[in-house]
Amino acid sequence: MAENGDKYADGSDALYAGGYKVDIYHIPSGLNVDFKAWVTAFSDSYQSNWNTEDTYGRMDPISTFQNTVRTISLSWDVVAHSEEEAKSNMKKCEKLFMMLYPSYDGCGDNASSIKQAPLFKFKFGNLITAPTVSANASAAEGGLMGTMGGFEYSPDFESGFFTPNTAEMYPQTISLGAEFQVLHNFAVGWNKKSFRSHNFPYGSKTDVPTCVSEAVVAEAAASEGVPPAPADEPNVGFEQPPQSADHFQPDVEQVSESAASTMSSPGANP
Repeated sequence: MAENGDKYADGSDALYAGGYKVDIYHIPSGLNVDFKAWVTAFSDSYQSNWNTEDTYGRMDPISTFQNTVRTISLSWDVVAHSEEEAKSNMKKCEKLFMMLYPSYDGCGDNASSIKQAPLFKFKFGNLITAPTVSANASAAEGGLMGTMGGFEYSPDFESGFFTPNTAEMYPQTISLGAEFQVLHNFAVGWNKKSFRSHNFPYGSKTDVPTCVSEAVVAEAAASEGVPPAPADEPNVGFEQPPQSADHFQPDVEQVSESAASTMSSPGANP
């Protein structure tokens, strides 16, 4: 079903209604845009960064751990069954590209008036999701928080266009691509033999013990208005008293304002 509520005689509508969608939520505006999940490519990169220092007489460098960075790349097609859906898809793409720009204080064009950087929540089933939430939760409820490196927009000229008026073109198929840098606003890492996050990263029930109890998971999900993922049995390996969900949640406005401050400072890199 499209944004305007029209129904299309297309079997993909049933999958879309069932949660098979690419859902992107823009934190500064509170708006979202979603697409049918005609996904053509997906990669999820986990990169550990180390500082190394060579010293005299040692065969191996001294390595100091810095961090682990997660980057997600997703490509998908936006396909129109009709002229009406092609127009709806174009509106969605325009809305998506607008979201890459920062929020300003007022309508001026001065970079010093930047109020908030463009932060996102990204959701695609259980493959792109925050821990502890169900696969069909919305991006606003349970998407991964992060920054978008950009979007690639490529109309498929071989598929053709709908042309309702002279020089007015709406692609039948659009190829979109996105690169997403994850901001971990939940606990990750290990506490002895227990991992500090539940159902990370894809929501499957692994045999790895976590130091978050089922009760805390359900309570945190309820406080966010998010349906918790069903649990088959309680977690084991509890090492210490659970901390509240708030302990792991950074201040979104503080993160955005800090990024905006960096963007607007005279010495900031472009």
